Amino acid sequence: MDVFTAYFILFALLFVSQVVTLLIILQPRKKEPGESVFRESQAKTHSIIYKSIQQANKILVAAELKGLQLLSQQKVTGNELSDDFKKHLDAVEKALELSLSGSAKHAEETYGAFIESAEASINDHIIQNQKMLETKAQTMIEKTEGLLANFTANVEAKVRGDVEKELAAASGEIEEYKKNRMRVIDERIIDILEAVIRVTLDKKMSLADQSELIYKALEDAKNEHAFIKKAT
Repeated sequence: MDVFTAYFILFALLFVSQVVTLLIILQPRKKEPGESVFRESQAKTHSIIYKSIQQANKILVAAELKGLQLLSQQKVTGNELSDDFKKHLDAVEKALELSLSGSAKHAEETYGAFIESAEASINDHIIQNQKMLETKAQTMIEKTEGLLANFTANVEAKVRGDVEKELAAASGEIEEYKKNRMRVIDERIIDILEAVIRVTLDKKMSLADQSELIYKALEDAKNEHAFIKKAT
């Protein structure tokens, strides 16, 4: 393996490693609610990628310097140079793998931490909204109960007023009926007394007979009044 082939392999490994790292870190993920948290996580991930690329470039520069150093050693044979460079290339490859693996792991952990933070923030927001809805619902229930209580009180007052009016009207009708019945009874008594007086005048009865006749007429009127009351 010549030096140019070794350099080509080194550059290819570096390029592939960086591409794989970018694909791992920037692979599509399910976007969680909370745009600000997602943007912040994305910015930190880009920062980690940039640092990883810088570190890989430093390792590449070190490898180039090492290769130049090997080339400057004229006493080293071609096979020895190839073996040393291969060993150095293997070491550089392992160092790149460790560096990129650590960067990818750190990016995964950072992204996971931000996802957990976003979930916690969203859960808190949901809990606050639920409490707010419960408070508003309780307020609406209390207002509705107050309106129903006022409506019930108004209905009861109206019904009570209507009943009192009906009772007052019925009482007035009863009193008027009593007055009419008493007037009829009084008129009946007067008619009986007039009839008694006429009989007395026609027959020229004695005072005792007149008194007895009047007493009997009053008794008849009284009995007639009792009969009328029972009938009503």
